[in-house]
Amino acid sequence: MVVAITVTYNGSKTLAQTVEALLTQSHVIDWIIIVDNDSSDEHLNQIRKIVKLDSRIIHIRMETNTGGAGGFQAGMEYALEKFNPDWYWLMDDDAYPSKTCLENLLYYQQYNDNIGCLVPLIYGIDLNKYQLYHHKKVSKLLTKDIPVVKDVSKLQEVTKIDANAFVGPLISKNAVKKLGVADGSLFIYGDDLEYTYRISRQFDVLLIKNAIINHRDPLSIKQKSNPKEWWKEYYAIRNRILFVHKFQANILRGKLADIIFGGRIIKKQMCALILPRYKGRRVVRCKILKKAYKDGKNNVSGIVIQPLDFYQWFEK
Repeated sequence: MVVAITVTYNGSKTLAQTVEALLTQSHVIDWIIIVDNDSSDEHLNQIRKIVKLDSRIIHIRMETNTGGAGGFQAGMEYALEKFNPDWYWLMDDDAYPSKTCLENLLYYQQYNDNIGCLVPLIYGIDLNKYQLYHHKKVSKLLTKDIPVVKDVSKLQEVTKIDANAFVGPLISKNAVKKLGVADGSLFIYGDDLEYTYRISRQFDVLLIKNAIINHRDPLSIKQKSNPKEWWKEYYAIRNRILFVHKFQANILRGKLADIIFGGRIIKKQMCALILPRYKGRRVVRCKILKKAYKDGKNNVSGIVIQPLDFYQWFEK
């Protein structure tokens, strides 16, 4: 049994494409779970129309925005309790697996006896190139992600990796039984890294070259620098520090990692104090960076900054 799980927040337009791709897979999916993170009424109405497309689609409506991490945790917990499937297929609401993606992934389920996760190759449909940065090796200090290859032509048919984005990883029942589900306390950013890396410590995480999933490309640098998006940077920084603290067993490497993170924060704060684009927002920028570093060091998890609250506060 395969259960697909996708999480959405005001993303009904791309969600419709994702669900269509899931419904037309050459290997039939048993259930499709849509976790709706309290989308607006406009998007909720569209989601309800999508749910009516097929009896296999299940709609889970969250009371608040729990982020991608909370959504995947809720979806996996529901699937585990109701179906206990052989495979959990996770993906964002802007990921569109090719027709044979699932079939090609499952072809390798007997590759060895220790498979925790089968991963499709991600193709960016906006920039028309493979998003190889999503298929990762992690540095010894755990502070840096390294693409498993720089050129797709260098990929083997099957490649062992350390971690992967939540863009189509197919998680095995054995991995979930032993290691649990995704960690919702991370809210967004790094939840996919934490979970797939958690799996790769005890199972094989395999990138399958001929299984393709299409994916929207991320925001441009200009869009990322929008002050209204700074709440995202808080989680990216905090969660990476939490990740290192969780998995770095070597004390000296852990201390060195903290120094590296501290240096990165100081550099970002210096930029905030000097560069013209931060004028009028320098203090806010520095405070957010400091809080991210401090909360990471103090192992503070959970939802600390709600996006909507941040937008409203920033407007004022």
